[in-house]
Amino acid sequence: MDKKSLIREKNLNFFYENLRKYLDDPNLINKYLVIHDIKIIKSFSSFAEALKYSEGRLPENEFIIQQVIDEEENVNFLCSVER
Repeated sequence: MDKKSLIREKNLNFFYENLRKYLDDPNLINKYLVIHDIKIIKSFSSFAEALKYSEGRLPENEFIIQQVIDEEENVNFLCSVER
């Protein structure tokens, strides 16, 4: 596994370790979280807004965007942005 894949995996693990807490927060439920360096950078109402914010601001392939919904409803996909 390359370095950027490990970084994304750490960010994803951070998200799932804290998901219950996020689901209990009315300000985060259903939001899209931009996660980088194992911390929440910002939350957004739509995936498109989260991606637009992240592109150019954060290192390519070192951040994830996850929606705060119950794991049973969650669909995971990775997005790679070429510059």
